[in-house]
Amino acid sequence: MGSPSKPPSICTLAWERGFTVRSGLSGASIRWGEDPTQSTGGYNVSMDAWQQCALSGCLWCRFLEKHFLQDLVHWPDWPFPRINVSVRAAEMQYDETPLSIAVLLKYCQKASYKTFDLYASADDPAAMYIQKRTRIPHVGAPHVLDMAKACIEACARDHEACRVVTLESAPLPSRLLDCSEPLRVRIVETDCHMREQYVALSYVWGEDQPHRTSTANLSSYIKDGIDFGILPRTIQDAIHVARALGIRFLWVDSLCIIQDSQQDKHRELASMCNVYRCAYFTIDAACASSASEGFLQDRQPLDPEAVLPLICISDVDTRGEAQLGHVYVCRRPSERARGSHKIFLQQSPNICTDSITSRRNQTGRRGWCLQEALLSTRSLVFTSDTLQLRCQVVTQNVGGAEHQARLNSELPRLPGFIFQPQQLNKSAGNLQRKEETHRQWREIVKDYSWRSLSEPSDKLMACAAIAEMFAPALGPDYVAGFWRNFLLKDLLWFRAYQLESQRSARQRPEEYCYAPSWSWASTAFPIDYHRYELTRRSGPHPLAEVVVCNVKRRHEQLHFGPVQAGGSLVIRANLLRCMYTDYTHYSQVVTIRPNLDTWEPPVTNCPQGTWGGPKTTDSVYLRVEPDYDDDGNLDDLWIVPLMVSTALYGLVVTRAESNIRRVAGIQYQKRDVYRRVGMCWTNDALAVTRLCETALKIERTLV
Repeated sequence: MGSPSKPPSICTLAWERGFTVRSGLSGASIRWGEDPTQSTGGYNVSMDAWQQCALSGCLWCRFLEKHFLQDLVHWPDWPFPRINVSVRAAEMQYDETPLSIAVLLKYCQKASYKTFDLYASADDPAAMYIQKRTRIPHVGAPHVLDMAKACIEACARDHEACRVVTLESAPLPSRLLDCSEPLRVRIVETDCHMREQYVALSYVWGEDQPHRTSTANLSSYIKDGIDFGILPRTIQDAIHVARALGIRFLWVDSLCIIQDSQQDKHRELASMCNVYRCAYFTIDAACASSASEGFLQDRQPLDPEAVLPLICISDVDTRGEAQLGHVYVCRRPSERARGSHKIFLQQSPNICTDSITSRRNQTGRRGWCLQEALLSTRSLVFTSDTLQLRCQVVTQNVGGAEHQARLNSELPRLPGFIFQPQQLNKSAGNLQRKEETHRQWREIVKDYSWRSLSEPSDKLMACAAIAEMFAPALGPDYVAGFWRNFLLKDLLWFRAYQLESQRSARQRPEEYCYAPSWSWASTAFPIDYHRYELTRRSGPHPLAEVVVCNVKRRHEQLHFGPVQAGGSLVIRANLLRCMYTDYTHYSQVVTIRPNLDTWEPPVTNCPQGTWGGPKTTDSVYLRVEPDYDDDGNLDDLWIVPLMVSTALYGLVVTRAESNIRRVAGIQYQKRDVYRRVGMCWTNDALAVTRLCETALKIERTLV
């Protein structure tokens, strides 16, 4: 068998001993726990020859120079006469080699190695050896949509977890868009006898929709249809995809909901969970920032560090010579060690390090789009890079390219019972399963809190369909974003940390129009929860009791939707007076002293504290996460201990101002009504519980 001729883009030494299958890619790969720097083999090259080849244009030598030279010049004994270069396949988490390579440069006992991902095009001879595929940039091409259709059909056929409903049992939305005619689409009003497959569109409006359905044009849209040319580009692209995949009906919110009818909106929003759950699949226009942008544009192709030739010794052409393939080599920016093993994790470059949604495409940053993504059995996701299928089993790139999730960018998953109700019946009364479901709910709330909403009043409405699907396991009582069975625990949310560059000063709003102050839905910033369940096997113990929760829904038919202003929560708990002793953006500390309402001075005289109480050595310091920056100057502060494990957790509250009582429309005694200021905790749980023993548990109202 002959060898292919050496291409001019690579030097003789690299061609004969460097980056080829012969150099080790077809041999043993690096195993778990193995130190790659201890491997033998490779080839030796003088530093002068290496750098001269790089200057002469050798792609391999340039590649090595770019990634290793800066490391080598800092070694002792630099410059050294010769260096050893070797290449090994790097075994990853999947049983597929070579997914990546480890390139090693050694001199005496010193070594430097880095890992690189390998990709090959599906039609390249190197595809026999390199299993990762380059991403598909032409997402709207007919052959690509054919591949997407095959992926969807395979999911519907093979994934038991994705078999939600059958065509006979799937309830249809009230209206659908009939896409059977290429130049005109029309609205169809469904009935209980219709049995049709349909797809749904998830997208970002981003601007006004002048051709949205209204009471004035509904009859015309039903009778005469809508001119395809006047529709926004994103909706046009969705119609094209539906037709290409053989689906006649499409659901689009701006056209299938009467936008100027509150009655119709409420009726349709009440059944939103079924719209996406029962769709055959959802078209996720993830890359489009507005409805006019569209999502079928060609993507940027993969930008590799180098494209290197690869001798494919098992692939012989008609002349009996080995084929010459090409491999895309891409640097892995993130490597981390776990124990004695080296585990390499892909992390996309140029991504923010503190925001979940900043690592995502456009629909991953919007509040309404979360429930559309989570409730969809499967989604065809048009990302800014390529085309993906996301279902309840896997997220995969159409065309076989490896899906490499960006750090913390993956959506949380819904519990399996939402798509397979029989699982809920099997686990009824299972406390461990219920706790796990509650943990999943909190992960979703955290994700949701990072997302933006055009209308703050939509905070509870935009996640109502998700709450409805959790109700069989966590409900039925749901109030202002909380499940009553977990209300005390879930009060312990706090403002999530953000980088200073992305953190704007947050002033407390004058009125709480959309949710009580104790609800995360009253905020416009991302939140997090303390993982106190992990601190003790027996779990946290309550120090307070919920007496009554008075929260009324704004619309009776929207059981999981927005609430009226004035909702209150009555808690029986200790109330401990405190004050700020240190307040900065990143270090907030309060000091607790004995409760002044119940404290009795000792017989002997003692000096008075700054707020008229006694100075005492019983003070306890707690860490505080304030909800708003302007709460740092408050002097009327109280601690409400709620839970204790190895640490103690509670709320910081202050007496409610008059404007809050006025918004609520309820006349409260000022002494009895408090609003949330933030959350606090301390590892000195014993000291706080001792203070609680000296104070009475009193019913207090939080608004």
